Amino acid sequence: MIFEELKYQYKKIIGWGTGGAYDKQGRMYEEYIDYMIDSNPLKWGTEIGSLSIQSPDRLLSENSEECVIIIFSSFVEEIHEGIKLKGNFDVVAGSVVNYFCEAKIQLSQKKELSKVFSELNWNQTVCCVSTMAYTTSVGGGNKFVFEQNKILRSKGYEVLHIVPLQYYCSFCEDGMIWLTCNEKTLGIYSLSEILIHMDRCRSMIIHSPYYAVRSIGKIYKKMKALRWCLFYLHDFACVCSKRFLPVEDKECFEELKTECVNCEEGENRRKLSQEYQKLFYNDNVLLIAPSRIVADKVSEVYPKARLEVVPHYVYEIEETQKQVNQKLKIAFLGAANKTKGYEEFKKIVCELNHLFEFYCFGRCSDKDKIEGVEYVEIHMEGNDEHLCMKDALIQYEIDMAYLGSICCETYSFTYIEAFESAVYVLTTEMSGNICEAVKKNKNGYVAKDTDDLIYFLKKEDLELKDILLKQNRKIVKKHNNLIFLDYM
Repeated sequence: MIFEELKYQYKKIIGWGTGGAYDKQGRMYEEYIDYMIDSNPLKWGTEIGSLSIQSPDRLLSENSEECVIIIFSSFVEEIHEGIKLKGNFDVVAGSVVNYFCEAKIQLSQKKELSKVFSELNWNQTVCCVSTMAYTTSVGGGNKFVFEQNKILRSKGYEVLHIVPLQYYCSFCEDGMIWLTCNEKTLGIYSLSEILIHMDRCRSMIIHSPYYAVRSIGKIYKKMKALRWCLFYLHDFACVCSKRFLPVEDKECFEELKTECVNCEEGENRRKLSQEYQKLFYNDNVLLIAPSRIVADKVSEVYPKARLEVVPHYVYEIEETQKQVNQKLKIAFLGAANKTKGYEEFKKIVCELNHLFEFYCFGRCSDKDKIEGVEYVEIHMEGNDEHLCMKDALIQYEIDMAYLGSICCETYSFTYIEAFESAVYVLTTEMSGNICEAVKKNKNGYVAKDTDDLIYFLKKEDLELKDILLKQNRKIVKKHNNLIFLDYM
């Protein structure tokens, strides 16, 4: 069991986050945790179960070499950045620990690779690389990888899935890999153990590797039989160590041709660029962007890279009968965090809560919930407890979907789901692929900024409803774009 291994390696196991994620991922392992940390001051000095809840400053008194922190939250990246300010602690995502426990996987558990690989049809084997978030969590990236791997299996390919653990399990030594074959976990291996066998893979698909570009580069070089390597641009991790780019700087994209000399991430970006160039500037590596706006921005940084625009879905658009509510309903779609424009959504609710009914369809911590907003938890595919996004939009009769990302979005499943449900989309010029899609499909309003969006929503009630009624189009006959199979 992973907790027993952690207890052997560290003097203390500290939990971070006491909300819904802890209830689902950590509460049953309470006996192994020393104490909890939460960023909500109202919880400090209280208890959850038998564990005390402490302030984040408690970490200042700990020896970081003797502790591991398990983050029970969907906002692992943001919390991890904050922990770094307290010390060089090893961390692991609660979703990872929970997955290992449920699947009875130990870090030391593994199957003999020579035996497993001897049964593979290497002429039909595709190597898929992704972060663990795309394997264990719920979200667009997870859905993308799941759908693509399912298509590959249906076409007779064997899928060897590699997950570098450096980011979500920082206690793992550099090069540790979680390996699955045709959706069955094989175990945790060192990079050197895997490299011995990787020269026979037919092709390779990379999904947002975050900080594992060196490991991926080594795997790529080992694949002598490789036909094509497809690199999907789910985010801008290949451009900057802050993969959504520094959201504080609205002009960030305008500075990518420079050396980012005025940005604290400039030095990291230069190092990343050097590593990615080693991968991107090979003849059989092809970058895949979901839209022209994403392709153009990445091309500014890697002008010699081969790149194609391949939308994730192929669909048709048909006319539909549009109805609107007496009091219009607006829903924020997706994880309620800064990057997705949640702070701007708060401003909209504050100014217009008397005019509209507001909802949030997605993950949101208790401390970030807004009074007067109804929160609905969403499941990617839908289950007995929670609706999927499309069904929620229809059941709650949402009129407008707020997709106000303050970063340049690449793939956006929520946009597709809103359009499938004939919901009018509200966004801004900063939202990247969402902005581009709305302009192309004419199914929403693209504002210059939040103030402009508020001004639009303050139109006379009848005028606004008339605008929505005229947007009587929706997506039909949607299916995955299978062009990628040409490179397999």
